[in-house]
Parts: sequence; C-alpha cells; structure tokens
Amino acid sequence: MKTNIKVVFILFIAFQTHAQCWKNTASGSSHSLAIKTDGTLWTWGFNGTGQLGDGTTISKNTPTQIGSDTNWKVISAGVDFSVAIKTNGTLWTWGNNLNGQLGDNTFTAKNIPTQVGTETNWNSIDAGYYFCVALKGSFSKSLWSWGHNQFGQLGNGNLVDSATPSQIGTSLNWKSVSAGAYHVLALEFVTGGSRLLAWGYNGFGQLGDATFLDKSIPTQIGLDVTWQTLDSGHFHNLGKKTTATLWAWGWNLYRQLGDNTNANANVPIQITTDTDWQGVLAAGYNHSMVKKANGTLWSWGNSSNGQLGNGSTTTIAVPQQIGTATNWGNFTTAGDRFSTAMNQDGSLLTWGINANGEMGNGNNTGNGIPIVITCPTTLDIQKQIAENNTFIIYPNPATDILNIKTLLNKTVSNIKIIDLLGKNILETNIGTNAINIQKLSQGIYTVTITIDDINYQQKFIKN
Repeated sequence: MKTNIKVVFILFIAFQTHAQCWKNTASGSSHSLAIKTDGTLWTWGFNGTGQLGDGTTISKNTPTQIGSDTNWKVISAGVDFSVAIKTNGTLWTWGNNLNGQLGDNTFTAKNIPTQVGTETNWNSIDAGYYFCVALKGSFSKSLWSWGHNQFGQLGNGNLVDSATPSQIGTSLNWKSVSAGAYHVLALEFVTGGSRLLAWGYNGFGQLGDATFLDKSIPTQIGLDVTWQTLDSGHFHNLGKKTTATLWAWGWNLYRQLGDNTNANANVPIQITTDTDWQGVLAAGYNHSMVKKANGTLWSWGNSSNGQLGNGSTTTIAVPQQIGTATNWGNFTTAGDRFSTAMNQDGSLLTWGINANGEMGNGNNTGNGIPIVITCPTTLDIQKQIAENNTFIIYPNPATDILNIKTLLNKTVSNIKIIDLLGKNILETNIGTNAINIQKLSQGIYTVTITIDDINYQQKFIKN
C-alpha cells in the first residue's frame, strides 16, 4: 500500500511539472495559440486554411509546435487566421487571407508564419473576424489596421478592404485596442486618464454611442476618462474602469452582458455593483468571462457547449463563479464556443466545444469543466540544440509532418525512420526538411540522417 501511494504522488508531481510551462494564450473562432515560457509557439484546433501554421491544413487536437523559434511574444487569432509579434518587434501572420487580413499585400493564404514588412516596432495586435488592428511604438504608440472593411472597421473613413497595414489618424497616444467581429474599441491617453473610442459595425449597439449606426472613423464614447481595460467579443464588449467596476454593452440575446436581461444595450451599463473586478476580460461569441481581484473566475451567457466552464449547458444571465479556484492568472480568452485560461502557476486549462480539437486535450469530445492541457513531455527545441549540435526535429511529439533542421549547413543525403524493434519504416534519399508521417502508428521512433557518410540519430514520438 505504501508503494501505491508513492507511485500516485510521483505521477502527481510529474503532471504538475508538465502543466506549468505556459506563458500566454489566444483563441480564434475554432483554433488556439499559446506561447510557452521558453518562447516557443504552439497551436491546435481547426486548420482548414493553414491557421495553425504547421505547413499543413490538417486539424490538430493537441498542441503542436510551430517551427523552432524561441522569441514569440504576442499572439492573437481571428476566423481561420493567426497573427503574432516576436520579441524583436517583427510582425507575422498566417492562415486565411481572402480579405487581405494577413497584411502581406496579397490575398493568398499561408500555412506557415510569414513576416509582414520589415518593421521592428510592432507592440501589440488583435484580430477581428477577418481583419487586424495593431499598435506600433514603445512609448508613443500609433494605431494601424488592415483586412476586411465592409463596415468601416479599419477606421480609415472608407469601406474598402486593405491588404497592407495603414495608420489610423495621426495620434501617438493610443493605449490599447481590441477587435470584435466587425467593430473595434480603443483607449487613448488624455489628460486625466483614458478615453474610449469605437468604430465599425453597430447593428447591436456594440459601439456604445447610443445609436445603431456604423462608424468608419474612431468615435469618442461618452466623456468618461476612467476606462482601464477592454475586450471585444462577437457583437458585445466588456470594459473595466479604474474604479474596478465592470461594464458591458452590445448584443445580449444570450445574456452575455450579464445584466439579467436579454435586451441589447447601445451604451455601457454597469454589471453588478461589485468593485473588485480585476480586468482580465474575455468576450466570446455569446459568452463572457472576467477575473476578480481574489483570483476567482466568473462567467455568464450561453453555455450550450459548456463554454461557461460550470459543468452545465444552461444559459446564465448574471456572473457566476467557475468552481472554487482562486489562482486564475492573467490570460483568459473566449473562442466562439470554447474557452481557455491560465492559472498563476503557468498551467493551461480549456473547456467547451471540441469538434475540431479546440480544447487541445487529445480528443474531439467537448467538456463543460476546465481540463488541464499538459506540456509536451519530450525535449523542447532549445534543449535539442544544446544536446545535439548536428540536427533538430520538430514538432516533437509529431502528428502529420516531422520537420528536420540541420545545424551543419550541409546537405542530408539520406533519412531513415526506424521503430523500436530496429525495423526500417521509412527511407528517402532526397534531401528534405519535412517528412509526412501520417501513416505511422503511434509510438517512439528514431530518425537517422546521413551527412557526408556519417549517421546521426534522434528520437521522436508519433501521436
């Protein structure tokens, strides 16, 4: 009996260690991105237009490493496309590009991260449904947009799509920006605090200007300058003021505003009288989540797919605490019908719909309560480089494509994949950096590459 207890304890410690490696996360309509503490980028979910960035259009239900770079910093996801900023200030995009949302001056989809321009001063970015808004600069920040513009969401005074980033106005005082489906909210520094501006589609009052009229240029909302944090959902918004009060406005058919009604609101309305909302806000398609100062996480709105995380599929009209945990962290995101959040210890949890692997838990079955997504148990790319100065392989574990990168600047003349019994499973004499392993059974394999008649080996796991 003591032996059994000891085994359970060891497994628990290992589980916790594997879980505590995530730094931040972002969710799109049906896919997610995350950055580990080592700066590597991981994605999972629907991949029909290459939005996962792994060089394929095959969906994944477990986190898959994208390339071997370790300098990813900021991430965001829209409908079937992804955007990111590296620590060197460069901007990268991939996925669907029908409306120019990749910003690379084309309308061609990309299935790997592709750099946009050569600028190195991108600061933050947020993806709407088919467009992007971003800030440039460190202290004085300018505002930029590109992509779909049917409702004026690019904020440039017209309704024409743009395949390249263009500056919105001339202000250098922007604080933050958040994109909804077809509208944008932004905060601008002014004397005494921050003012709220909005533009784009306004059919449900989501601009908050007391009308239902679209705007194609930034329009100030009220006179209040105490706005602190914003998040835009599909057609509704959440906002927090410096008073730690919570506000919501826009579409409310599924009670996603949290005011105990289903009436749309075309001006910000206060949600509860509480003054301990922390400002970690997440507005999804028709549900909302917000963290409180005591570390608890609250949700409300539609839960038909379990996206509220309370184990129920019943719509909730007012904020309700998710479980009893008091250690929720500073990254919570709402996809269309699923949710992701981080704990303070760096563990990542997901819940809701899972038809395309949105939860990243290794299957396609949804769940109405938070499930921990453990970190890969194999060596990450940085450790591979430290331990082997010949070549690296990624992702590891791999599902569809195994990438090989040589560190000797020499041509690989032969590649073999060998199983645990020593059987040669796959062999190619053509120099390549990507091998299709879809037909391999799950398990551990050895990759042997030949360079100048010398063989080098590494192991990998096939999911």
